Amino acid sequence: MDRVDAVQEQAALRPALASRHSRGQHTRTPGISLRRRWLSSWLSSWLPSWLSSRLSLGFVVLALGFLALPPPASAAPLAERDARAVRAVIEAQLESFTVGNAEGAFSHASAAIRTQFGDAANFMAMVRTAYPMLVQPAATSFFVPEWADGAVLQKVQLRDRAGRSWLATYQLLRQPDATWRINGCAVLPDSGKSST
Repeated sequence: MDRVDAVQEQAALRPALASRHSRGQHTRTPGISLRRRWLSSWLSSWLPSWLSSRLSLGFVVLALGFLALPPPASAAPLAERDARAVRAVIEAQLESFTVGNAEGAFSHASAAIRTQFGDAANFMAMVRTAYPMLVQPAATSFFVPEWADGAVLQKVQLRDRAGRSWLATYQLLRQPDATWRINGCAVLPDSGKSST
């Protein structure tokens, strides 16, 4: 749907929305509804059907927003000690996913992620549904992590049990106690030609 179609659809909806509003019924902002419908239709045409049916719009918007960020100008290599610590956190979470330890996996999430999901069971259910390739990867390969705007970006190449390659980009935040927590992860299909 292009911009002109969206504007015409909004104009067509205004009388119906005004009528509902005058009767005291709940109304939504038409632009948000149109954007949501457009994004849903775009995603369903772009993503494989098995993936689009499993992802909620919120997770997709979060992941796309994370990926849409411009490459940080301040990207810098991480100290070796911090790089090992970042890798250890991701490996520990992946191991927790593999053995079904929801509490262990959730313990590696940042405060923002923990607040978003509320408890380990909700978090694990989301991972199993939206990120099945993280649950039991057949192989992993870590890229060199980099500082970027106050966080660390760690790319991990994964191969799932079916042999498909994926590229996961983790964002990690340093905690006040100098430990690291995972603040987000975006996963995209990978050609398998990336080099770590």
